[in-house]
Amino acid sequence: METSGPLRTDRILVRWGELGLKSPRVRRRFLERLKGAIVESFQAAGSSCVVEEDGGHIYVHSDDLTAAAARLARVFGVVSVSPVAVAKAADKGALAEAVASYAKGALRPGQSFAIRSRRVGSHTYTSRDAAIAAGDAVRRAFGDGVTVDLDAPDVELELEVRSDIAYIYHERVQGVGGLPPGSQGRVLCPVRERHDAVASWLLMRRGCDAIVVVPEGDAVARGLADALAGWAPGLRVRTLPREVWGWPALYRELGRGRCSAIVVGVRGPEVPDMPLDRGEPPVAMFPLVGLDDATLGAYEDLVLG
Repeated sequence: METSGPLRTDRILVRWGELGLKSPRVRRRFLERLKGAIVESFQAAGSSCVVEEDGGHIYVHSDDLTAAAARLARVFGVVSVSPVAVAKAADKGALAEAVASYAKGALRPGQSFAIRSRRVGSHTYTSRDAAIAAGDAVRRAFGDGVTVDLDAPDVELELEVRSDIAYIYHERVQGVGGLPPGSQGRVLCPVRERHDAVASWLLMRRGCDAIVVVPEGDAVARGLADALAGWAPGLRVRTLPREVWGWPALYRELGRGRCSAIVVGVRGPEVPDMPLDRGEPPVAMFPLVGLDDATLGAYEDLVLG
């Protein structure tokens, strides 16, 4: 095996999902919101980053890629992230050697591997050609120390070629998905119990701009609001005196915050009757209706720890 050091990661590749279903104009607006949310997330953690994008992915540069990947996975709109190494993609042979160099830091003797290759743009080789060449280069670099297993490998080396640049990685950190913060309407989120916090989080995950309201002096409710703020830097949290807590006061907050709807954390199977708001039925959302115990518990663990 060669003694030169491995090709190392130098940025985070950020994947977004359903934004791709939007029209070009809406997608551009949502991407700008997503990039802004990424920057805000780093600023809230007292660190900095540089954000780039090429229309297909977002790329984040940071001094600590491990911490950056974990932070990005908590940004609404991010589907998954991968620390990536970068290589030139024009020459298939040089690209294969770059994959072999990267593999030195990802593979251990005795492990099996597979190459997963995909391309965007015009090249002199196909995705299959790139995968075969890269696989041969890895086997030469490791000798008999590793084996190829295309069905259930110990390590999947992924090669993504976009125009003249190739991104090489072997890890994916799952994100929470959804839509970028602030891409949808504003909602009022009364929070007193864990169910309320989960309901609020589910609307925040769909891109809603949330205003959280908690009873004054309620330490439990305030802790839940703080947990939600960990997902949304700059989250607005308001308090209401306990003696006035109720639908009339919440409806006033609904108008004060210019919110389109109020989020209610009941599970059902039947939603409760709600009093009229100035003679009209309120617009209310019940995101927990239909969730079984296991699903709700999983959300509580994710959102509140």
